[in-house]
Amino acid sequence: LDMVRRPWTFDVLVTENMFGDILSDLGPGPMGGMGMAPSADIGDKHAVFQPCHGTAPDIVGQGKANPTAMILSAAMMLDWLSLRAGIPQLAEAASLLDRAVETGFECGRLRPMEFGGDQGLAAASNSVLAIIDELVTFASFHVPTTIYRVDLEARALALGESQVWARPRVPVDPTAIEVAQH
Repeated sequence: LDMVRRPWTFDVLVTENMFGDILSDLGPGPMGGMGMAPSADIGDKHAVFQPCHGTAPDIVGQGKANPTAMILSAAMMLDWLSLRAGIPQLAEAASLLDRAVETGFECGRLRPMEFGGDQGLAAASNSVLAIIDELVTFASFHVPTTIYRVDLEARALALGESQVWARPRVPVDPTAIEVAQH
């Protein structure tokens, strides 16, 4: 019950697989639902970061997916990599992703269809990208010059999405960002 009433009292829950699955479905409720919930499976040497939600077969190919959980999972990954590799710029990039999502919801620029908004995957992703570009332009983040590209094509095609973004994993010069459409 406290998982719903006071989720902030928990940091890590260690469970067997079945109970972990149940709790991972329950946990995102107080924060807005499965489309908002990032997750991490962290081992001694390796980790996997992904949204809590599944493949959402009911909306495949419709462009309705909410990218928030994937973006927040990427932020968790960057934090983890920063700690493992001792690269503070990765933690700055994670903070930038978190701030962009938070800013998007606070000012009404991020409006996923999942919550009755008018933005599908493309529009919601573009909103977050625009906010990131603004934060990078106007903030005092250290911006690495090396572009790290994430290949989202296979994931997006598996979800049936028609548009795919190749986005750097760390903030870069906004003119270096490309959008690929299929």
